[in-house]
Amino acid sequence: HFWAEEFPDFHDTNLEKIFEPRSEENKNFPLAADIIGKYQAVLLKDLSRWTGERKHIVDDILKKIARRCRVLKLVSSQDDTVVLTKISTYLTTLVMNYKYTGWFRGKT
Repeated sequence: HFWAEEFPDFHDTNLEKIFEPRSEENKNFPLAADIIGKYQAVLLKDLSRWTGERKHIVDDILKKIARRCRVLKLVSSQDDTVVLTKISTYLTTLVMNYKYTGWFRGKT
């Protein structure tokens, strides 16, 4: 049985809505993976607290997302506050889907 979230590109579409691909014009913008890393401890603590999910589950998701951002060479032109709001919303959705369905994306 294959789970969609086991495929490396599971998060790509959503991450590309939050961040943007690196280009010549934005090559000096902060890397998305670095932003996630910078706030990883806060995201981990808050997501775990508010969703009730175990820290190791949340940490695993954060690491997978940061890894995909690095592979996709995503950057951010937005203020960190905006990015944190978007990434927190996305992560909360993933965690709550997982918590209630056993899947990171709702069953289709």
